[in-house]
Amino acid sequence: MKFPYLDKLPVTSEKEREEFKKKLIQVSADLGISPDWLLLVMWMESRMKPTAVNRLSNATGLIQFMPATAKWLGSSVTEIKSMSAVEQLDLVRRYYWSYKTVLNGFVDLYVATFYPKALLQKWDDSRLFPKAVYSQNMAIDTNGDKMISLGEFKALMLSRVPKGIELNSLKKKAPLVS
Repeated sequence: MKFPYLDKLPVTSEKEREEFKKKLIQVSADLGISPDWLLLVMWMESRMKPTAVNRLSNATGLIQFMPATAKWLGSSVTEIKSMSAVEQLDLVRRYYWSYKTVLNGFVDLYVATFYPKALLQKWDDSRLFPKAVYSQNMAIDTNGDKMISLGEFKALMLSRVPKGIELNSLKKKAPLVS
């Protein structure tokens, strides 16, 4: 494992970074995924900042929990913003637990983070989400057709992954969207 971006986690001591790494490994093992995948999602969503807040959606924290998702997890975005990175990992585990059986690669994990309904879509030309959400994500529309396809999303996410990171599971079944 390479642990990409772990060095970017804002911590007050190396002990805190090691505590985060240890818990990250445990959460990843519980979910059957690579810790590298979680770190990549956290970097892409929040730049590893547990206090990050999206000004448009109010999504908060390391993986940008939406307010409704925070409530579903028994928390709030206000509470999440006040949690340490280590504390947020418990919510990260709870969030991904319901997707555990379909997380066969990094792209699956990112789709579960960004727009979980897309895990049901199998074709790269499938529209990723309703037009109502398009305006907040139009940068992903690389061909300018006023819709964001699963293929466009996958290509963009994969283009942001540092070289040398294993992106697929060692599980025997094929990934849904990776």
